[in-house]
Amino acid sequence: MKTRSPLALYFSVCVALLSLSAHAWSAAVDGTQSSRFERTAALAREGGAETRATFVLAALGQLALAYEEEAALALAELDAGNSDPELAGWANAVRRYAQQFSLLIDDARDGFPVSIAVGGDSPVAITVAERTVILNHPRPAQQAVFEQAVIAEFCTANSCSALVQEPGKASGSFAQLGPVRPSWAFDADGALCGHQGVRVRFPVNSDMSGARALCREFVQEAVLLANEVAWQVRHGVEVGWEALKVHPVPGQDNYRLQLNEQGDAVLAPVPILGLNPQLVDLIAPWMRDRVTGPGERTVDIPADMLGW
Repeated sequence: MKTRSPLALYFSVCVALLSLSAHAWSAAVDGTQSSRFERTAALAREGGAETRATFVLAALGQLALAYEEEAALALAELDAGNSDPELAGWANAVRRYAQQFSLLIDDARDGFPVSIAVGGDSPVAITVAERTVILNHPRPAQQAVFEQAVIAEFCTANSCSALVQEPGKASGSFAQLGPVRPSWAFDADGALCGHQGVRVRFPVNSDMSGARALCREFVQEAVLLANEVAWQVRHGVEVGWEALKVHPVPGQDNYRLQLNEQGDAVLAPVPILGLNPQLVDLIAPWMRDRVTGPGERTVDIPADMLGW
């Protein structure tokens, strides 16, 4: 018997879920284990009709983009000579599915009833005119990127201050990031550059022009990432400091730092850290102290770990 491709199977599941009633997703949110995306959805759910519609429109718009991109990728493979009939079927099916989002967007804008369901073990779902959509990106690796985009769009149009933690939860120093200018010290062992507790040791006779550029870029990335994590903590995200993982984001210059098992993530342009994931483990204690502690911890990085 011919087996179905994972993509085709995923599409069939999506279509089936589209017809589910929203009542299947009525479980209450567990605030101690929910992600920021789930808390944002819950905030929108408890708002008025206009607030709910704003969240629903943001989610549908981002899903439409995701499925249009998925269809474009499949069509590009076909143009490149891939003659797999299942690929052609997938491209057509996913394109039709993306078109449904446009119809649902029109329904939401025309004033049809919308609702948001947030359940403990169930994905966030939205319902427009009695049609339910599960808010899952077609590529699981892109789920965090999708969620961040929805959050950003929704919170631009609505106050998300209810998601901000009480003062003092993130107590470190994380002011707006400006140009980073590391300080330098020299001794018999070489050169040491640093900024706000992050230091890089270069060996004797290093090319100082290249060393200065590399140090400045790395320190900038470290401080940027710490600031981004601090912002997430201030908005109620729990960080698993012992298990931070950085992943590339296909088609973007950003990298994704996974913060916890609930799926919260930071997106930032950090190529040095992204290409050297072990560096994240080294600076994690420094970031934690900067974000939640007195900000006095230092971390020393050998330049060879930066590709020097």
